[in-house]
Amino acid sequence: MELISRDDVIEAIKLYFTDIISNMPCDNKHNIIDTALAENYLEANKGLIGKIRELPTIEERKEGMWIFDEKGYFFCSECKVKPNSQYATTDYCPNCGAKMVGE
Repeated sequence: MELISRDDVIEAIKLYFTDIISNMPCDNKHNIIDTALAENYLEANKGLIGKIRELPTIEERKEGMWIFDEKGYFFCSECKVKPNSQYATTDYCPNCGAKMVGE
């Protein structure tokens, strides 16, 4: 899974639409771009950015490790939950989703 920054996506969209508008054909006599078309692009830009802001986000995945206590039971270093023994060798905590990176 890849995580991207919402702000970076919005900035990329703004730059993209700015580039489109700045490269629109001009009326050579007056050096004027089609303002109605430019306004449509700007409205589309606003609409797209609004939709991106509405999208659900996820937190960055925590990293943890399985820790064994004095009784030989293990638990997640992030959420402190002791999962069933079948999860002892998994790469992720089944309770909080932390990626197990340490020993």
